Amino acid sequence: SNFLARATPRRRPCYGRGMRSPLPLRFLAALLTVLGCNGASETDALADTGTSPDTSEAPTADSVDGGVEEVSAGPDVTNEVGEPIEETSTPAGDAVDGVDAEAPPALKTVYELSDDAYPESVDFDPKQRAFFVTNLQRGNVTRVDGVTGASTELFVGNGEPDWLTLGLDVDSERGRLWVCAAKGKTLDRGEVWGLDLTTGERKFQIDLEDVVAKAACADFARLPDGSVYVTDRQAGRIYHVTAEPPKAELFVEDPLLVPDAIGQNGIVLSPNGHALVSGKYLPVRLVRTALNNPGEMTLSAFDLDFGFLGGGADDMVVYDSKLYIVVEDQLAEVTFGDADWTTASITGTIPIWKEGEALVGGFSGVTVAEGHLYASRSDVVLWGFGVESDHPFVIQRVEIP
Repeated sequence: SNFLARATPRRRPCYGRGMRSPLPLRFLAALLTVLGCNGASETDALADTGTSPDTSEAPTADSVDGGVEEVSAGPDVTNEVGEPIEETSTPAGDAVDGVDAEAPPALKTVYELSDDAYPESVDFDPKQRAFFVTNLQRGNVTRVDGVTGASTELFVGNGEPDWLTLGLDVDSERGRLWVCAAKGKTLDRGEVWGLDLTTGERKFQIDLEDVVAKAACADFARLPDGSVYVTDRQAGRIYHVTAEPPKAELFVEDPLLVPDAIGQNGIVLSPNGHALVSGKYLPVRLVRTALNNPGEMTLSAFDLDFGFLGGGADDMVVYDSKLYIVVEDQLAEVTFGDADWTTASITGTIPIWKEGEALVGGFSGVTVAEGHLYASRSDVVLWGFGVESDHPFVIQRVEIP
């Protein structure tokens, strides 16, 4: 979901509702446009390896130099990456005289959002029982109540034109919400924001250009210590940001991470903490970055054929020890052959939302909420070309067979 064109007045696409055939066509258009103005050539390849902290165990939040503008002091942040997911049902009510009180209402199957939501990413806070979504159009963050479905604006944005919000990560334990922000559809400038998960107050902002020129921010993988790894869609880089104090450093840059057409988006941590897996958007590629080799960075690309899905790889999440990747109107299910995630295979595809007999595309975010997967629909590709979507913006439960 690279952003290719300046915003133009919204207009209806030339195809009808519920048609699946336009999906490959619009991705072909995106690919051709990107190759013309944003593709990375082999001569632009970055250094073969980067540096990393000592990660013989799962990485810790060591102090790292980086550019951070302190807005005010505040708590910490994180998302559902890497740690084993607890498949819980709707929380039970408190026991009274040995009998459970009435259980809280279950989460909804679908949450319909406003017509200017453009929720590129979604995450869930189990304490508030609420979803949080970013916004490509307005650059804000919205809270969606998991019980009532009511939407409220958590953060209004930075007040500057042309800013958009992308990936986000809920750190429920520390009461922090990590947000990737960028200026312009071409991601001319990237920042990492730390919001208070309850009040929405922005506690800090990190300008990634203080780490390296033309740095961008796409998405997060959070560690148990509260620090995060950040993907760069425009270059072959991953950054590391400590939790307290929040400081950024260049973690690794490598030719395997350089965009072929459109670069990295989603990123996750393996359950054992030994590896990161990040996904290139188009053509779809997964790259494993080892974290358990002190003093030596190793990267490898999984040889998986995603071509039949007809779209780009966006957000991803670990659920039941498998990796689920949003690809337009489906989730691609990837199963790993060992605990260190050194081998992988595509073991299934799951449709996200059907209207009649036709799949509806445009999904970009995915999260785990109370034992279920939920995906957010933003139609980011059409938005990138200034074309109005024919379908509502939603957070949709995805049923895993």
